[in-house]
Amino acid sequence: CSLNFLKNPRLLAYPRVNLFSNIFNTQYIIFNINVKFVDKVDKSDYIRQRTFLEEGIYLSTPVDTHGKPYNRGLLIAVLLVGTFCTVLNQTILTTAFPTLMKDFDITTSTVQWLTTGFMLVNGIMIPVSAWLSSRISTKWLYLSAMAIFEVGTIICWTAPNFGFLLAGRLIQAVGVGVTMPLLQTIMLSIDRKSVV
Repeated sequence: CSLNFLKNPRLLAYPRVNLFSNIFNTQYIIFNINVKFVDKVDKSDYIRQRTFLEEGIYLSTPVDTHGKPYNRGLLIAVLLVGTFCTVLNQTILTTAFPTLMKDFDITTSTVQWLTTGFMLVNGIMIPVSAWLSSRISTKWLYLSAMAIFEVGTIICWTAPNFGFLLAGRLIQAVGVGVTMPLLQTIMLSIDRKSVV
């Protein structure tokens, strides 16, 4: 890699982490017009396409790991709405405790297991999701977590007794424990400029 950007103002140097040249203790990647490059992020390769006009103006076209373009705004909206709905489910049930105690004929200490069990499984799944995200594609991991959450919701909705309701809540917690940290991971990986 040469230092052509010092001689030619049409080439653009963009600050990045540990890749090509180290100039004045700041690392740079030298780009030319319509170049694809590979960044090392979290031990995975991400291919991004950068397009530059002749004047050096930066136009960003987000692409996924397979080089296909995607709508960043729609992705963020889907992630935020989906994760918000799952996280809201953590505490929303507490207002229904008196009704559940009456319908299932259970005590206060028993009905509180719906929230306690949910939080326990959720707390276990948060560190496990880091391990899962290093082995499974984030797209499929997020979709699987949302599917697991939906299965738990259906079980809770059709629960004939307290045991089924508790099982459904624990299944929901598996999905929520994966979606919460995964949202942050995806949000940081789709816009690398905020990480550097």
